Amino acid sequence: MSTLQEHYDALRQRDQEQWLAMHGQLAIRLHMKSDCLTYFRRSILEKEAKQEDKIDLSVLPYWIVKQFVDFFGFSWEDIDNNTIPALKPEKQLATA
Repeated sequence: MSTLQEHYDALRQRDQEQWLAMHGQLAIRLHMKSDCLTYFRRSILEKEAKQEDKIDLSVLPYWIVKQFVDFFGFSWEDIDNNTIPALKPEKQLATA
């Protein structure tokens, strides 16, 4: 099974423009007096890295999971089922 960090890193490697677009989408939104990009990095990626708790996708804010669908290739079913899909090989991404 893949991690959110792996999906994040894969997007950065395969499509820097889309990776930056995702950052822009998160940076323009505010959450609790901070931008959502900071929230994403600290509350999701860092929490996942510590592996104290598995990230529950189904309870994350919509504006975060929408980025997973729009940029990482998750489906809404993945979000509802709290499943992080396996990374797709780059060839499959090009045909999707």
